[in-house]
Amino acid sequence: LNDWLESMALWLRHCGVTQDEKKVEMAMTYLRGSAKKVMQGYFDNVNNQEPLGTYTTFIEELKKGFQQ
Repeated sequence: LNDWLESMALWLRHCGVTQDEKKVEMAMTYLRGSAKKVMQGYFDNVNNQEPLGTYTTFIEELKKGFQQ
């Protein structure tokens, strides 16, 4: 997970993505398998046109999902 997070941080910086919601959206496009399942609530928010919150919270939730 840490390797993925570091790569994502680098990719977001390279792409010039600075807004939290855009960071979350971009990161979500790279989630697969169990990571996508862990973060299903975020996909539900997209489908329900609800805000995604901060990138920091997104990362905390992702980490929490893999601690179980």
